[in-house]
Amino acid sequence: MLIYSTNENNFDKCCFKPDMFELRLDLCESTFQIPDFFSDKKTIITLRDISEGGLYEGSLEKRLDFYAELLKHTDFFIDIEFRYFNDLTKMLDIALYKHRIIVSVHDNSRSFFEIDPAWKEIPTPFFFKFVYKIDTLTELYTINNQLKTMKLDYCLLSVGKTSLLSRVLYKKLGSKAVYFGKKGYETAPNQLTDNDVLQYNLQNINKGTKMGGIIGGSQILNSLGLSFYNSFFQRENINSVYLPFLTEDISDIVNFVKNAELDFYGFSITMPFKDKISSMIGKEQEIINLWLPLKNEVFLTDEVGFEKSFHQLNISNQTLIILFGSGAMAETVLKMLPDNDIIIVSRNKKKTEYLKMKYQKNKIIDKIPQREDLCLINATPLGMKGENVLDIYDFKIFNKVIDLPYTENKTKLVEYCEKKGISFVDGKEFWKFQAEEQLKKFML
Repeated sequence: MLIYSTNENNFDKCCFKPDMFELRLDLCESTFQIPDFFSDKKTIITLRDISEGGLYEGSLEKRLDFYAELLKHTDFFIDIEFRYFNDLTKMLDIALYKHRIIVSVHDNSRSFFEIDPAWKEIPTPFFFKFVYKIDTLTELYTINNQLKTMKLDYCLLSVGKTSLLSRVLYKKLGSKAVYFGKKGYETAPNQLTDNDVLQYNLQNINKGTKMGGIIGGSQILNSLGLSFYNSFFQRENINSVYLPFLTEDISDIVNFVKNAELDFYGFSITMPFKDKISSMIGKEQEIINLWLPLKNEVFLTDEVGFEKSFHQLNISNQTLIILFGSGAMAETVLKMLPDNDIIIVSRNKKKTEYLKMKYQKNKIIDKIPQREDLCLINATPLGMKGENVLDIYDFKIFNKVIDLPYTENKTKLVEYCEKKGISFVDGKEFWKFQAEEQLKKFML
């Protein structure tokens, strides 16, 4: 169930029909005045005080009186905190109205969950809404299983690091509903927007939906893959979704995938986990960027991206490579160009020395020889936040560039190439080269 959370000023801004509305009266100019628009809509009336994340500053008694009158004289639903539920039961025969009551339990301060036996004593409401700070997928999965044992209708929402996944996967994880708002008009922290609903095709996610996505750090929230793969799935009417699995602990994702009893088609792997996940899934290949859990297969489709980039730029074994960086992408370059002279430029001196020892020491050089064909490869994140990598690493002599970072706008290095007439492959083009290969693997 998709619930559009709104106030009186943006109720008509949703671009599709939700299953229900939530009217946040505490965010309206007239606290106890319900706009006429909602009179014929299936609507939840919510009036939160400051302790609950709302703006209502009146008395509890007045709020409870208002709720009781709504239940007795209208068809509206109400949302009431669990701690006030017993007070409401003293004002009316709750059994007559339980099907229009949502009982909320908010605790944003803690990252653990305990079942309260008192929840079972409440006459069956429309559903319970649980809002907790949940930072790991293991916790999210465990809490869902605990709630399922109670056989409650519930909506579980995380305000921790799993907030997005708890909402997008609400059906797969057992929740009855999820709330969303108009982008720019959200009524609560961590709330999905209408753009999210459309991008992840929430209306059509069901028990048969296959799941996958990208695993990495905070940069994955801007990944081109979110639009690329989800658009493909929707266009081709494929019941799959591609999601951002943001984490600081790769083992949490691996354990979730192995134990969640959900249908995963595959994962893109990006920084900083390309050289960390293999050992956790029993693979010897050191660097990977694609994992297909069903058969536990792994691939490095970055190699395809580099192959196509090298071909496009006409890079031969006589091309001198100036390599910025010493991470997994830099190491992939070293593996793929065993016959080229390569200069590694990195702030991580320890890793640089390690790479020199590991990859044909005689080909990793410290001085630029006389060479007409020089390709600069930026295998660092520098450029994603508007930095000019050439200000940090002072190299200005090259005639080809592979710039791996990408942003909505052109990086400073790409702008420099365009200004100087230097041939280049930018991060978006490189990403597309390897993404098309990943899509083939996902569809096998």
